[in-house]
Amino acid sequence: MDRIGVTAPKVDNVADLDGMVVNVELLEYPERGASPVGRVVEILGHPDDFGVDVEIVIRKHHLPTSSRPR
Repeated sequence: MDRIGVTAPKVDNVADLDGMVVNVELLEYPERGASPVGRVVEILGHPDDFGVDVEIVIRKHHLPTSSRPR
């Protein structure tokens, strides 16, 4: 997906993702008391980073981000 705001932050390890807003694909839905399993598809950044709020709205409402034909 094309980003409208600034580029995504670079992450060197999983611990760097703590507190970040990410887009995930759920691979296993949780059963009672278990945690879901998924993979990070896209890193948007920290909630207070410039443009992250716009990126969240775009994804939540499935808005197009370019005029390229799909």
